[in-house]
This record gives sequence, C-alpha cells and structure tokens, in this order.
Amino acid sequence: MDKLDLILQKLDQMDERQQKFEERQDRFEERQNQFEQRLDTMNAGQQELFQLTKAIMHRQELADAKLEALTLDVHKIHGMMTAFQASQERQDKILEILSLRSLEQEGAIRDLRRGLYAKTELA
Repeated sequence: MDKLDLILQKLDQMDERQQKFEERQDRFEERQNQFEQRLDTMNAGQQELFQLTKAIMHRQELADAKLEALTLDVHKIHGMMTAFQASQERQDKILEILSLRSLEQEGAIRDLRRGLYAKTELA
C-alpha cells in the first residue's frame, strides 16, 4: 500500500499543480481581458480624436475660405477707393477750372455793364 499511497500522493500533487496552473491561467485571461478593454477604450479615444481633428481641419478650411473672400473684398474696396480718389481729383480740377471761368465771366460781365452804363450816361 505504500506504493499506492505514493501514487495517490503524486496524483494529489499533480492535481494541486494543475489547479494552480488553471488559477494562473484564469488570472492571465482576466488580465488579458482587462488589457483588451483598455485597448478598446484607447481605440475609441483615438477614433474620437480623429473625428475632432477632422472637424478642426474642416473648420480651418472654412475659415481660410472666408479669409480669402475677405481679402478679395478688401482689394476690391481698395481699387474702388483709388478710382473714387482719381475721380474726385478730376472733379476738383474741373470745379477749379469752372470757378476760374466763372470769375473771368463775372469780371467780363462787370466790365460790359460798366461800359454800357458809361455809354448811357454819356448819351
């Protein structure tokens, strides 16, 4: 019976080792599941960051387009202001010439009137 006890003892030891091995394997599987959950969480976070980055890039493109449109508007307004200034300068010159002509004509009319009055007084 001694051999049988020894065999039973060995079998018990093997059972214990098998049970410890299975416990370690269960812990390993649990840690692996936790790791997979963290990996899934990281993937979801990365996907969210990707979407945010995509939205930011889209908004930046819109802002760039608006800035481009505003730049074109400013250039257009600048061109219009330059044209208005040139037109205003031409009108100022014309007004100055017309003012001088008007003064000359008023002087000529005054001279004519003086001449007429002088002739009517002499006659």
